[in-house]
Amino acid sequence: LPLIPIAVSSASSVLAACSGWAYMKIQSIDDQMSKMAAATRQLQASKDAFFAGTVWSEIMEPVAKEWSLPICVMSYSIASTSILAICLGMAAFLEMRLLRHEIKRLSEENQRLMNIIAQTAANR
Repeated sequence: LPLIPIAVSSASSVLAACSGWAYMKIQSIDDQMSKMAAATRQLQASKDAFFAGTVWSEIMEPVAKEWSLPICVMSYSIASTSILAICLGMAAFLEMRLLRHEIKRLSEENQRLMNIIAQTAANR
């Protein structure tokens, strides 16, 4: 019987701790959501200002028109160069692996020939 008040007290303490933790998590999520909402509003305002004909749109429009094709070509050439480097690396890796196997085979053959020479010399 004296354990019932202790168990109820412990359970209420655990419940209070869990509710405090949940409150802190909800508060953290609310803070994150308010920061994201502020950032979204700022991005929307920046987009609206960009398309409204601000100084930035006047600066960026000629740059986008002049450099869009060269930047696109450069990005494709960098991507193709990266793919080529990966392919060459794989080819070099496979060639080195084949070379290692060939060296091992030649070493075993050399060892067999040395044994044959040693046996021939011992038989004389």
